[in-house]
Amino acid sequence: MIIYTIVVVLVLLSLLFLLLATLNIAAHVYFLKSGMPYKKILLHTFVQIAIILGIALILWSLGWFPTWEG
Repeated sequence: MIIYTIVVVLVLLSLLFLLLATLNIAAHVYFLKSGMPYKKILLHTFVQIAIILGIALILWSLGWFPTWEG
């Protein structure tokens, strides 16, 4: 059961990562075209990385939650 949980969490994280990476690329193109300073673009990227790591930590901790083992 634990292997199944780990696989499901990894697949969900991979899909979430691909979605956020696509949105990040689109956002950077928009920001560069609008003339936003590069420092703010980097800040935006770091905020997104923090959000991804936060979600990953939550999902990882839920994956090891004892009630999931049935």
